[in-house]
Order: sequence, then structure tokens, then C-alpha cells
Amino acid sequence: MESACKSGFLKLLPLYMDNLFSSALKASEFVTEVHHINDNGTNSGVIYAKWLANVKYGFNNGIDFKKLLYPNGSPYASITGGLLENLRNNCSIQKINNFHQKFYNFDNMLIVINGIIDHVTILRIMSEVENKHMPKITKNYVQPFINEVKNIKLTRMSQK
Repeated sequence: MESACKSGFLKLLPLYMDNLFSSALKASEFVTEVHHINDNGTNSGVIYAKWLANVKYGFNNGIDFKKLLYPNGSPYASITGGLLENLRNNCSIQKINNFHQKFYNFDNMLIVINGIIDHVTILRIMSEVENKHMPKITKNYVQPFINEVKNIKLTRMSQK
């Protein structure tokens, strides 16, 4: 998040944090920003177009390598950006909102603020955000990437 001035930043910060903890994505925004079928019957949406470009230009080549290297179920094998076919066939606004609720919490977050700004004001704002969202956070949260990676198998990859 960027702002041209301190006062703008201080107004945006709590809104930004609210959107992390409680996705404010509306159904109409999901359609335009994430995915929909347009009037021509083709897939469309801002995120869909970005992911399609990744596939088209080979930016997803690391996915196969991760699948080979890490065992199934390991968080290191996760495809954090997602797959295009899942966006088309399996993504919904409810799943996005559930994801935010499950994974965005204070135990899994680092907030870095750069610039000359009053730390007392920042701490007050963050305290208000914390008080608002702490009661909503799942109690049985399991932090990803803390478990040991088990039995990485050695595999030879052949060039195609």
C-alpha cells in the first residue's frame, strides 16, 4: 500500500487491514476482477487474464518441479498463486472470503511501514485493528511452513 502523504496513509491503513482480515470483495467485483464468462462465451476477468499470461509465457514451469521435489501435502509443494483451471472451475467469492478468514491473522503476518511517521499513531491504529479482529480469528490456527519436510525423494528430471 502506498500513499502520497502521511494523513492518507493513516486513513488507508485500517481499511487495508480490514480487507486482509475480512475480505470486502463483493460479488460484482468478483465477476470483473477474478473470473467470469463474457458475452462471447470466453473466460475473462483481471486475475484470469494475468494467470493466463503466466501459463502462456511459461512462468508456471516451477510448479512441476515443486511437485517432484516436495511430498504431497507439504506446504512447500503449495501452488500459492493457484492454477488457471481451478480459477475457472472451482473459485468462488465464498472460498476467497473463507481463505482470508482462515489464513490472514496476526500470527501469520508481518507489517512493515517505511517512512517518517509518528509511531504512537501507528501503534494506536494497529491496536484498534487488533481489538476489532482478534475475537474473529480461528483458535485452532495451524501456521504453515513450520513442519519439517519429510522424505524428499531424489528424482532425475529429463530435458524435453
